[in-house]
Amino acid sequence: MQKKNAKNESTRGWQHFVAVVLALSSHGTWAKELMGLMQAYEAARSYDPVFKGAQAVRDEGREHQTIGQAKLLPVISGVVSSNQNQSRVTEANGRTDNRGRYASNTSSLQLRQPLYDREAWAAKEQGAARTAASEALFRFREQELMVRVFEAYSKALLASEEVRLVEAQLQSADELLRANEGNPPLNHCSEK
Repeated sequence: MQKKNAKNESTRGWQHFVAVVLALSSHGTWAKELMGLMQAYEAARSYDPVFKGAQAVRDEGREHQTIGQAKLLPVISGVVSSNQNQSRVTEANGRTDNRGRYASNTSSLQLRQPLYDREAWAAKEQGAARTAASEALFRFREQELMVRVFEAYSKALLASEEVRLVEAQLQSADELLRANEGNPPLNHCSEK
């Protein structure tokens, strides 16, 4: 049940991110630029060391649940042995008699299942808790990555817009300068 809730929360976080991207992309010029945002996010998921570390912690956490459950499973053990025996009898008069050779084989299979093992149940619960904690940390890191990518991308867009503004201001100033150089200066003093 916890795994299903964790997956639903992770899916909801992703859906919110996609909804924001789609809402912003409906504003015309953002559509082309936001495709770059999605590509940046996918690249960050693939290469960001913090996110990769969170994935590794999540994967390790999933193993804790499996290990905890394994302690409740039955234990099966088996032994197979084969021996060669030789019998030799020495009588009191010193005479030795070989009574023969024979092989003996033994095998056993043992299945043990404790009826109640408090430690194993505690290990199972602890494993489930560690798995849930690792899933929660992963979801947090995933959402944190979304925020970091969006902030960096927004800053890059803002810087790009500021560069365009400065370029437009420079172009306007150049045009104004050229226009002023072409006109003779105005003389406010009238000759009398």
